[in-house]
Amino acid sequence: MNYLFFVFVLLACFSVENLSAQAGTPDSTFADQGIYDEVSQAGSIVSIMPKQNGEIICFTREDPTGFSVVNFTSNGIFYFDRGIYIPQYQDPPWGVEDVIEIPGGNYLGAGTYNHMGSIFKFLPIGSVDTSFGDDGHIDFTFTSELEEIVVQKNDNILGLITDNNFTLFRLQPPNYQLDSTFGTNGLMPINLPSGSSPSYKITTQRNGKILYGASLGKKAMIYRYTPNGAIDNNFGTSGVSEIEIPAQVTNARVIILEQKAGKILALTKYQDTTILFRLNDDASLDSTFGINGFVSLYDSSKYVVQSSDMQVQADGKILVLGKFIQPNRPDNWLGVQRLNANGKKDSTFGDNSVAEVVFYNEITPKDIILLPDGKILLSAESNLGSPIFWEYLVMVRFLSGLNLGILDFTEDISAPYIYPNPIQSSSTLSFFLQHPETLSIDLFNLQGQKVKSFVNQKYFTPGEHKVDLSFDDISTTGYYLLRINNGKQLVGIRVLKR
Repeated sequence: MNYLFFVFVLLACFSVENLSAQAGTPDSTFADQGIYDEVSQAGSIVSIMPKQNGEIICFTREDPTGFSVVNFTSNGIFYFDRGIYIPQYQDPPWGVEDVIEIPGGNYLGAGTYNHMGSIFKFLPIGSVDTSFGDDGHIDFTFTSELEEIVVQKNDNILGLITDNNFTLFRLQPPNYQLDSTFGTNGLMPINLPSGSSPSYKITTQRNGKILYGASLGKKAMIYRYTPNGAIDNNFGTSGVSEIEIPAQVTNARVIILEQKAGKILALTKYQDTTILFRLNDDASLDSTFGINGFVSLYDSSKYVVQSSDMQVQADGKILVLGKFIQPNRPDNWLGVQRLNANGKKDSTFGDNSVAEVVFYNEITPKDIILLPDGKILLSAESNLGSPIFWEYLVMVRFLSGLNLGILDFTEDISAPYIYPNPIQSSSTLSFFLQHPETLSIDLFNLQGQKVKSFVNQKYFTPGEHKVDLSFDDISTTGYYLLRINNGKQLVGIRVLKR
């Protein structure tokens, strides 16, 4: 193996059982003591994600020779009989920049084909679906690359074109043509100011609104659009919030997420400086977050140097992926820092909020993936250096300490566990009650209308419970809110019907 294993816990002080449950320790049931890093020619990571059955699929790009797909068991064991190599990269040239899962367990990729913006369809195992479009791809008239894509409600595909303006687009299934009801003929130019540093990520809020981030000088710019691609004039000034970053940054990289309804979380990264800030729904800085709305991840002994991704757990805690540099040690430490929902360090996680492992070779962080059971999967790339240049596909799985089954209406961190989610026809809601409760469990659409009642005022004793949920009679795909109500308080879970 090509890593050194380091855990900031004295083994003499903990039993094996306590160590295995410690938030921020590598999950020993995954690959080799929580870490997968095998020599391969897989190339750079495009997308990595869990399947509905818990397995892991990874799409990689091999410049300039081709495209590969690798499959793993849920515990990080490589399927030798499921490796797919697609040598169609040069004649004509094509490439994939992002891949997402779509209904039916298939995958949709965005990129270019023969210098045209294109989308590609892949079957569940990762092979090209040659029945889709023209031998597996659909091409558009614009000559710029398609970059990020996400699924909106009703399974519409929202994406980003990396042209001079940076333009949003939306496609309608099943033919995946431009949706004329979005923006202007399916397109909405962002029109970044000259000299801006663009982001290559977009995100959607629970209400369907679209967020995009960029920066110019010391200012981070957050753009918001309505679900149909119009400028949201109720946000900031003409749909744009400009926030001056209180640090020595210039044209920082910006990543945006919705932390909870009405709270917008942004990460700005410039060289060795990573700053988070949080906005209210009206685009004002949220003074309850960090110090006057800002959190710096720098401290005197350790700081994030290559923050590449951010995610929010079900309990609202914030995860930031990066390389961590400390004086007098190599800079090839891959890890994740966890903050409480208010921006303060979560001292219960790893070593004073940081969980990390060290590798022998240079490491490039890529993505954080939150798994259905609450565990944290990090992905990264490494290589052996000259003259071999083979890439390592690196995955590390950490325990989160998040018990997704606890349901306690007296706390604001309840996070019942529903799996699978996305849901095809049925799912199971699991929870553990600390106290007896009389519960109703209902399904609402994003317009607030009740569409189904699963449980109506049923008495549940303290202890573990499982409730089977049938979605066979829910014909409309998209996002819904599952509400658990004890008559006084609510706990909600967003679910996706495929």
